[in-house]
Amino acid sequence: MNQILEINIKQTNKDKKIIGYKIFINGVPIYGNYIKKTYPNSEDQINTSEFEIVESVTLSPGQNKIETSAFTEDGIESPRESISITYTPPTHRKPNLYFVGIGIDDYNVSSTGGLDALTYAVKDSKELATAFASVGKKSFGKVYTKLLTDKEVSQESIQTLREFLSHSQVDDHVILFLSGHGIRKDTKVQDLLIAFGDKIPEHYKLRDKSDIDDVYYYMTSNSHVDRPWEKAIPLDSIRNLVNGIPSRQKIMFVDTCQSGEKLDLDEQAIVSLSRNVEIRKTRGKKAQTRGIKLVTIGNSLENQENMEQHIFQSAVKANAQKEMSELFPELRRGTGTIEISAATGVQSALESSEWKNGAFTYVIKEAILKGKAKDKNGNITAQSLRSYVLDEVERLTDGQQTPMVTRDIAGRDFVIFGK
Repeated sequence: MNQILEINIKQTNKDKKIIGYKIFINGVPIYGNYIKKTYPNSEDQINTSEFEIVESVTLSPGQNKIETSAFTEDGIESPRESISITYTPPTHRKPNLYFVGIGIDDYNVSSTGGLDALTYAVKDSKELATAFASVGKKSFGKVYTKLLTDKEVSQESIQTLREFLSHSQVDDHVILFLSGHGIRKDTKVQDLLIAFGDKIPEHYKLRDKSDIDDVYYYMTSNSHVDRPWEKAIPLDSIRNLVNGIPSRQKIMFVDTCQSGEKLDLDEQAIVSLSRNVEIRKTRGKKAQTRGIKLVTIGNSLENQENMEQHIFQSAVKANAQKEMSELFPELRRGTGTIEISAATGVQSALESSEWKNGAFTYVIKEAILKGKAKDKNGNITAQSLRSYVLDEVERLTDGQQTPMVTRDIAGRDFVIFGK
């Protein structure tokens, strides 16, 4: 069987015009999370009550569940039609690994409006690149690495990574790692359009310019917390790097604070969101945070620590599902990327001289280099790595930091490092 398969798609709707379609292979949309609104190999727009097309898709080695759906002008998706096909390549090819690491330590309190310098964000990105490359020698044909650190990170340089990742093939793996400061800021869509122009994620172009969004920004060295849209990078833009690329095995790690999330807390607790970097105790050691600060007022030190722990635990449980849908809307719509965040919206991402890394990165390194995330078959898979990181970061930080996973493709798993 040829790896390129032609499929016939036919859709009819008597009530509404059909304006596009999507194709999924093993749950991953091959055109990304946007609706394909033009006919194959054409710029003609789809706008009809009935259409029939022939599409060519590239099969992945092994089982392929191919699904198709159509969208009407009011945004309604039709039920998905599916077929399953097994593809066996004539010769075995080891997949390649593409690793992108982005890390910033170089922040100045006065010029950024309150972001203090970090110690381990750049080190985190470099060491994870080394870890994936060294352990990946047996599992991957080649390992390609791109690193952007400190002042190399800008709105412009981020866009160049898209071309690098576009060289991947369907069975290749992509790891995207992000470390540094992050903030949330209410932003007018008009300001985003002015700042990013055609490079803005597509869904913003369809919005009213007067709309205001709660945007999460990855802060660059020259950005400012009061005007992040001018120099910082919306997380949507970083997610877009892996949206619709050929690779279907994609993981994104975000080691930043999920700051600015509004919480419903007990009346006796007052939460202060601070731009300053806090030093807090973790297992008897000092751990520097990458953003948010929680303060309780009018209590003894012991009661304050107990209250803070209570806030973390209750807010995490109450807001977990809400955060998954609000902080990661693109993945909720399905890009085929597993995204793991270092902390929830009520927590800081910790870094410490005890670990010489951020807690999140330290656990990922341990999982890979020491094989602590191996499953019962001796492999490190997407799911076994995910499970280990979720449990171990929380244990390591005594519950002060709880990683969060966005909605994943149910039941899907793949081997990252074979035994």
